[in-house]
Amino acid sequence: MGSINSHFKKEVFEPYVGLLKAQYRFHPVFSNAKKVWEGKLNFDALVNGPYLERAQLYAEGDALESLPLHEGTIKTIKDSVRFLWKR
Repeated sequence: MGSINSHFKKEVFEPYVGLLKAQYRFHPVFSNAKKVWEGKLNFDALVNGPYLERAQLYAEGDALESLPLHEGTIKTIKDSVRFLWKR
């Protein structure tokens, strides 16, 4: 029987990293950014950081429209939220 750590890596961590790699796509122009990002998808960085945690409830902040964001960014966020709620 393997250790809890190796079982966790195989059953939780590796599928999670696979999901991250499949979910986020980079345009070929940004291939270097993709390489850097995938280089950070390692066990020590993800498990020891705040990336794997159960959902937390956070206090509501300012309305999205009141933040100093580009209009395109606000639209992308709203579209993403709508997409996630449809699932």
